[in-house]
Amino acid sequence: MTTRRYSAAYRNLDGDIVTVGVDYSKRAWAEEVRIEWQRDEPNGKYFIAYRDVPEWQEVGQ
Repeated sequence: MTTRRYSAAYRNLDGDIVTVGVDYSKRAWAEEVRIEWQRDEPNGKYFIAYRDVPEWQEVGQ
């Protein structure tokens, strides 16, 4: 099982995705951050990125 996490993001000059701030379990929360960054820098190309994080596993003894 995985959990989807969302973050506001942009692409750097190398084309890599760079996330802004923390990642959220709710897309709407990440969207609020994206809107804030877009408002502060209108020429920026911000979007919502996601990643799927695997569930926690117990470390073997």
